[in-house]
Amino acid sequence: MADEGCVVCGTCGVGGWNGPAPGDPDGAILLSASTVFGGIRLRWTEPAVNPEAVAHVEVMRAAVADVQTASKVDNGSGTSYFDQIVVSARTVFFYWIRTISGNGTPCSLVGPASAIALPIVVP
Repeated sequence: MADEGCVVCGTCGVGGWNGPAPGDPDGAILLSASTVFGGIRLRWTEPAVNPEAVAHVEVMRAAVADVQTASKVDNGSGTSYFDQIVVSARTVFFYWIRTISGNGTPCSLVGPASAIALPIVVP
């Protein structure tokens, strides 16, 4: 009889496991975005499990709340990122992040978080 873990994951013994490697961080992350002068500030919490195992964070942005339209804007580190954006009118942007572990394992996407980029008015 298979052990309960194999019944749950359904991939034991077939080479189909693509979950976290031992020591990888979990995906329990909270993401927020806020309007700041000259762009948008993203902040996120560290993973609850193995936060020291995060190698970097992929930051993705889109003009609509659809991750399929998002493009990677940068690799961040720590727990914040400043996205310097110049716009001519108030524009909403949506963000997602994904941690990448030192083992190279990508976590699930977290988001979206959104904020409004404001035009810089020079007197």
